[in-house]
Amino acid sequence: MRFSVLGVGTSFVESAMAETHGFADCDMNSQLLSPRLRRRMSSATRLALTAGERACADANVDVSSVPSVFASIAGEIKVTDTLCRNIAGRDFPLSPTQFHNSVHNTAAGYWSMVTKNKHAAQALGAGENTWVMGLLESCCQLRSLTDKVLLICYEEAAPEPLVMGEQISDCAVAMLLGIPSDKKRSVCIYQQRVEHAGASTELWSPVSAALALAKAVRHPQNSSKLPISSTAHGWYAEVVHGE
Repeated sequence: MRFSVLGVGTSFVESAMAETHGFADCDMNSQLLSPRLRRRMSSATRLALTAGERACADANVDVSSVPSVFASIAGEIKVTDTLCRNIAGRDFPLSPTQFHNSVHNTAAGYWSMVTKNKHAAQALGAGENTWVMGLLESCCQLRSLTDKVLLICYEEAAPEPLVMGEQISDCAVAMLLGIPSDKKRSVCIYQQRVEHAGASTELWSPVSAALALAKAVRHPQNSSKLPISSTAHGWYAEVVHGE
């Protein structure tokens, strides 16, 4: 499957982490959000919305004009953990705001509201394959429903007992994807069987694969075949140069 990348946006909880990954000046302070809304939102939602806003700006596309796909393993994991601890400790009543923000499609819902976007917005999670499933869903939409779709992969740091492996989190990557053209740079994703491959602990975090692809799109001269899921599943992406 092929698609073009019209715009890229990233956001990070800490500026030092953004610089480490080569994305300076990419905090999570979205221009779309009022101070009141920022206080109500989790870091997961703020990361997702800020990255999506930047990807649309990078492509010079109105944020209200395209459908969207939000991909995250755990979504609002910190809010959910807090609510579960309150219930276990019988700390009632529960916060209505936290309960409102605890569902997996919280970021998708806020995106629709703050951008006044009436197009379809999906939220999905598929474990270590969350990023590649987001790409496949977006490609299917490009083939059958639309000529542009915004894909946002995001993850906030989970509470310590829930962390598995060496994960990259507290960041978001957004790509505005479009129909591929032979005359422009595009990305090809495919599945290739890998014999006797062990699982990669870093790629357990889908947002790390999203970051790697974002770098390859921005700097194609340094790109090569990139794993976008666990090596055991064998999904890869390559930047394809136009004519």
